[in-house]
Amino acid sequence: VAVAMSYGTIAVAIAPAVAPILGGYLDDLATWRSIFFFLSLYGATLLAWCVLRLPETNKHKNPSLRPAKVATTYMEMLRHRQYLGYLLAYAISYGTMLGYYAAAPYIFINVLGYRSHEYGFLLIFNVGFYVVGALVARMVVPRFGSNRVLLAAIAVFAAAAIVAVILDQTMTMSTVGVLIPMSIFIFGAALVSPAANTGAMTMFKDRAGASTAIVGFAPVIGGALFNAGLSTIHITRLWELGAYVGLSALLSVAGYLFLLHRKTADGAG
Repeated sequence: VAVAMSYGTIAVAIAPAVAPILGGYLDDLATWRSIFFFLSLYGATLLAWCVLRLPETNKHKNPSLRPAKVATTYMEMLRHRQYLGYLLAYAISYGTMLGYYAAAPYIFINVLGYRSHEYGFLLIFNVGFYVVGALVARMVVPRFGSNRVLLAAIAVFAAAAIVAVILDQTMTMSTVGVLIPMSIFIFGAALVSPAANTGAMTMFKDRAGASTAIVGFAPVIGGALFNAGLSTIHITRLWELGAYVGLSALLSVAGYLFLLHRKTADGAG
């Protein structure tokens, strides 16, 4: 599972590199409205392709897919303490990363003076660290287990926050000052994704589909919450970026201690 999730993580990592570049050029060539027109066209094309070319693989009716049964299954899984721990770890790490990507246009364009099509190329540096982190996770999760890798990721988050605060004392807001600590954090976030997914999905092997659905929903909730929180703050100093990442580290520590620490103490991590 960890190996498969690491490949999926790499594929997902490509989007934050490609989307800002494409969106920036669309904004420069037309207007910001062209971005939504492109997304609508892309979505309609993808939907048509799925309807016409993607066959249904499940040929049998499954009584477990009834809405009432699905809801019961979800509630049973969400009552499991360790499962919630993995969901929370994934939601926090991915949500923090999505919040940064949402704030990146303001930071690089409004604060640092880049044009809309230029800042997307800078994010390739961050995405590169995400890919490296996913490749590392592919090797370390099967060997050390999900919980130990999550602990390592939290340590990386803390290191990223400390680096941002130190850089704030030695330089003004700069491209390098933003990219270095956030790349460190994003490397840690790439460790979390396969570790949390593996831990969560292997807990309910008889309900893998339902488990995968909930796990996939966790980063959506995390992203919405962190985006909403960060949208009220205009980051203009590196220590503020460090505080944002530090908050993610603190929340991750709290979630681990309250929900996952017992499993590690019992030797199952």
